[in-house]
Amino acid sequence: MNGRLKPLLLLLDQGLNRVEILTSWALIWVSILSKGPANGRDTELKCILYWEIDPNRFDEAIEKLSKVVPDESGKFHKKLSESYSLGGQFTGFRLVEATPEQQTNLMVNVMPEMLVDFVPIIEFPKVVQAYKKGKK
Repeated sequence: MNGRLKPLLLLLDQGLNRVEILTSWALIWVSILSKGPANGRDTELKCILYWEIDPNRFDEAIEKLSKVVPDESGKFHKKLSESYSLGGQFTGFRLVEATPEQQTNLMVNVMPEMLVDFVPIIEFPKVVQAYKKGKK
């Protein structure tokens, strides 16, 4: 299991077993993804964008990032927060809203100096709502 998902599962595990939690999570994703593209565009999802920069290629990574952030063209994700470094390391995260195409655009424009990972997030009330709906 992805280590970043463990805290989420621990937060959700308030008297529910893992099957109930994962079933609810799956129901949410099915409902989100089944809506499909809106107005001919891919659906934007809120995500945590985790990033890691190769310390030996820091200058090159900064140069590449300066070409994609900030972005007014719509080719890359919308930022919902500033970017935060974890403990002053060359790893960190930012909250974003992005389509699969925008995620791919960022990945191919910053590699190999930087690795990125988009982890979709869902507002907890929607998780609870889907869970209750699934229990009926």
